[in-house]
Amino acid sequence: MRSGTDVTENDLRHLLNEWDPIGVADDVQDEYECMLAPLLQRLRGGAGQAEIGEFLPHELEDHFGLPSLCHHSKKQWLPD
Repeated sequence: MRSGTDVTENDLRHLLNEWDPIGVADDVQDEYECMLAPLLQRLRGGAGQAEIGEFLPHELEDHFGLPSLCHHSKKQWLPD
């Protein structure tokens, strides 16, 4: 039996792979592992939509090298 933490991590991993902002999840299932711990820490700490909404674009720009969101609507990068 899995603990609640494992289920949460697996659920978040699934969401990140479904969102797949860089388009590689079909080939690389662990591409977004680097985002799990920081996201879980924020969520467990009570982070709201605004804080998560700041983290995700920053991570996509700095870690994954996506274009700066200053030139794009942040909404287009954030999951629904």
